[in-house]
Amino acid sequence: MMQITDIQKIGVGLAGFGVGFLLLGVLLLFDKGLLAIGNVLFLSGLACVIGLERTFRFFFPMAQGEGIGCLFWRDLGSAPWVPSDRYAGGALRFHRPL
Repeated sequence: MMQITDIQKIGVGLAGFGVGFLLLGVLLLFDKGLLAIGNVLFLSGLACVIGLERTFRFFFPMAQGEGIGCLFWRDLGSAPWVPSDRYAGGALRFHRPL
């Protein structure tokens, strides 16, 4: 029989609270704060139960590395496009950081 460590027990509790906060956030018309807390608690509980390495491998599989790389490149590539009040109307314009 497999032994359950204290960290895994804490992880089950964190994941349970995470699911509870997620359900409460959905019931309260998608409250952003409750959904965010639920996500953090659930992911930290999952990491405690199955371990950090397995959690990382679950969310970032090596077979889909190119797709994940494109996703992050899209997010990093759009960083210089920021709303600025230095220009007329606060329009989105590309400018170099100072």
